[in-house]
Amino acid sequence: MKKNHYILGFSRRRSGAFEHSWNLAKNLDKRGYEAKYYSSWWEDAPVDVNLLTEEIHPLEEKELKNLNGIIHLQTHTWEYRGLLDKILAGKKQTLIYGLHAIIPYYHIKESDKIPFLDGGFPQSYANSLINNLSEREKAQLSAIDKSDYLFTISKNHKKALELFGIQKPIHVFENVSDFYDLPEEIIKETNNKALEFRESLRKENILLYCGRIYFKKGANCLFESFKKIRKEYPSSQLVLLGTKEEMKEEMIRYGLDETIANSITFVPWIKKLERNSIKDILKYFLASDVLIQPMITPELYSKSVIDAMTLGIPTITCKSPYSIGSSEDMGAIFNSFTKIQENSEEVREIVNKAKKKVASENTWDSYISRLEEIVS
Repeated sequence: MKKNHYILGFSRRRSGAFEHSWNLAKNLDKRGYEAKYYSSWWEDAPVDVNLLTEEIHPLEEKELKNLNGIIHLQTHTWEYRGLLDKILAGKKQTLIYGLHAIIPYYHIKESDKIPFLDGGFPQSYANSLINNLSEREKAQLSAIDKSDYLFTISKNHKKALELFGIQKPIHVFENVSDFYDLPEEIIKETNNKALEFRESLRKENILLYCGRIYFKKGANCLFESFKKIRKEYPSSQLVLLGTKEEMKEEMIRYGLDETIANSITFVPWIKKLERNSIKDILKYFLASDVLIQPMITPELYSKSVIDAMTLGIPTITCKSPYSIGSSEDMGAIFNSFTKIQENSEEVREIVNKAKKKVASENTWDSYISRLEEIVS
């Protein structure tokens, strides 16, 4: 595999796509490849971000034209702004487009989402969705045309891309754990802090949600299911990792029941960079009895879910052999939580199976090994 790798990403933010892109660059660099992380967003000029210090340096147009190696496109902002064409002008590159979501997802009716992702619609339906895309969204399609390989994060995403008639090699690369193979000393030290946090809450059941709150991505379902869980299991607390308490009023306007707001712990986003910040995040995972990350697409694992599986924490998320039940709606989440309470042996088997899966499939060693095979 060529030595030079250029990750075309975006600036640090609360985003699984960002975390993946940044860690891809860091792990390529760690394994001896010449890896660079370049950032561009809609309004921002492109910059070179130092992988060690995160200092930024402006990127001149002539630098973009001289990239020779493997280009990892992680956001279509580079295509929308015309920067991708400048990079590809030299024709000395292999372009890998990492798609973190399905292009027309927000334009699909709620009732159609599951059958669409199961491949249950004709190509004409998929093509009709393109008419609703904004110019920004259409940049995803034109970026696909320029790519040599497409990487997507689930089998169902691959099926959806094939439904659009895309004739590019499509490979499924699931998310990678940030917590795999952590030193034992960090786990031990953080376990003590996790226990202190649990004791401070004085609740039997700690439910964790990690990431930004999106009301289009299941937040209402999360809150309604928690309300039902708390009615049946009063000693329950929901921890929102990545959400400031100042957002509580806004969330109430969107449908959060005021009566359960006091049973929610808000933890602001923690920047993953230094060893101590990893421990700060890890504390909330280790203190939790279950991670609830609503997802309707089968076997689509967010980074938070993969992290929880790594640590042996039951997950209520997409329907899969490695998660508890499913999270398709409020009732499914409640039933899955009840299963955790009442079927501990079966849940333990699923959790152990998930840990084995992550250890063999969701590490940076396995990711980069597969990458080497594909582009060699």
